[in-house]
Amino acid sequence: MRALAVIAIVTVLAACGSSSNSNSASGNGAKNAAAVVELKNNAFLPPTVSIRSGQTVLWEFNDGSIVHNVTGDGYRSKDMSSGTYSRKFTSSGTYHYQCTIHSGMTGQVIVNP
Repeated sequence: MRALAVIAIVTVLAACGSSSNSNSASGNGAKNAAAVVELKNNAFLPPTVSIRSGQTVLWEFNDGSIVHNVTGDGYRSKDMSSGTYSRKFTSSGTYHYQCTIHSGMTGQVIVNP
């Protein structure tokens, strides 16, 4: 039942032009990402990335035992200390995000057409 709910939500989001996201404990998504952002030293490195519409950003959690998240308008990763989170951006614009656990830990994705 839960799997059907997830499929329904993903289908609705895709139809609305929204983006897809995923949480993972492995780092094998880097080869499919247009940009990789590392979470390290209580910062997003680099803090700004530029991609084209339809491409994916991968966030790699590499800050030891410190727990972080990636939270933007309409998307949020799990709170994690390791692993990866990815999101495909399908509409051009500037997307600001933050770690809600650590004040001042912010970044942005610039999506070009």
